[in-house]
Amino acid sequence: MSSYAVTWRDRGGPLYAGKLELHDDGIRLEGGSGSGKHLSVVKLRYRDVRRVAMSSFRDRLVQQPTLQFSVRRGPLYIAPSGAGVAREILEMVQAAGRAAETSGDS
Repeated sequence: MSSYAVTWRDRGGPLYAGKLELHDDGIRLEGGSGSGKHLSVVKLRYRDVRRVAMSSFRDRLVQQPTLQFSVRRGPLYIAPSGAGVAREILEMVQAAGRAAETSGDS
């Protein structure tokens, strides 16, 4: 399992800061909002990701390169901390998604 520091926003909700964990079957986000009043855990299976790509400049979170996940419940934006990390996560999630499709897990 790989773990990364990230900021994310789900379905236009509050901005969260915490960690992203890459598991064999999907990702897990865990963190809190800036106010500290909201804690969030988001679990997303690779097979439920319709598309993942680098977001447009205007959709960036915290002025960082941001990934946009297209899922059934709406867009999920994730901004990893660190140079090159967004591209690294993008490539790993795309590869995992392809593996899930070929294994009949979709």
